Amino acid sequence: MDFGLARSLGDSGMTQTGAVVGTLEYMSPEQALGTTLDQRSDIFSVGLIFYELLTGKAPYEADTAIASLMKRTREDARSASDVEASVPKSLSAIVSRCLEREPANRYHSAVELLQQLTTWEANPDITAETLSKMIAHPIVRRSRFSVDLPGKSWMWIAGAVLVIVLATFAGRTLLNRAPAATENAGRGIPPLSRGEYVAILPMKVLGDEKALGYVAEGIEEALAAKLFQLKEVHLASAATAEDVAKKNLPLAKLARELGVNLIVQGNVQGNGDKLRVVLTLTDATSGGNDGRLRWSQDFPGATGDVLALEDQIYATVASALELKPSDEEQARVGAHPTENVKAYDL
Repeated sequence: MDFGLARSLGDSGMTQTGAVVGTLEYMSPEQALGTTLDQRSDIFSVGLIFYELLTGKAPYEADTAIASLMKRTREDARSASDVEASVPKSLSAIVSRCLEREPANRYHSAVELLQQLTTWEANPDITAETLSKMIAHPIVRRSRFSVDLPGKSWMWIAGAVLVIVLATFAGRTLLNRAPAATENAGRGIPPLSRGEYVAILPMKVLGDEKALGYVAEGIEEALAAKLFQLKEVHLASAATAEDVAKKNLPLAKLARELGVNLIVQGNVQGNGDKLRVVLTLTDATSGGNDGRLRWSQDFPGATGDVLALEDQIYATVASALELKPSDEEQARVGAHPTENVKAYDL
């Protein structure tokens, strides 16, 4: 990651004019050109990460890292909403402003970007035009880079914090948006030959709802987040799955409404520190109204070891789905946003 490479006020910084330092995949155009940098280069790097979180794709795809780097010095990235239709246009506009080739056209500080994100979160229906007008400096198209604003020594810290904030925003959008599977909603059950279209139904709590509810939600969301990152899986929207599940339809009809062919469901039980999670995978393409049970497993565990339990559940479900994740996908799904299980209490 390239945070900290921007020029700091009061010292020469790590990056000098004419030198190229940093991670190729996350370099700004001015880093690629070896020109002087400031905090707006960090804003560009944040924009790259945010774009990938929202769309699952890199904004400057090319055969090599060098080709991608050169591409961003000459071309504008497609808007995130054009690549992934479920991304709101106003949120997409925020990402696009981060990725402006001219530093002067980006947000000039992490504070500006955070203000825009906070405004969008409070009013997701706000237009991109309204958001743009809230920034004092308009977008001006120039032929040369302008880097006349000095950086500050603490800007790299703000950039690092900003990634966490962006991940939170993007996480909410990713887990509640309608991805490829929901495009089939109301169109019947897709055959397995077309791919694995999966819906994860809300997990039932058998016992103390207050004590076990957060565990059930955490396991469900963790499994969804991990499966979402696999190219082989077309995951139904969590919000849509929850709404359809409330109708108490036969499994085949439920799958037809969601446009999926595989359904994961289960329950969480507990007594003291002990947990028991039971999951099933049903093939909705056969077996009448109730489908055909393809897999079922009991997962014993403890409340203090939920993260390990989540990893075990994901690995077993992925095996039951006969998935073959790439090394890159394995690395992504193996990352935990926190190792502190007490965070689930928040």
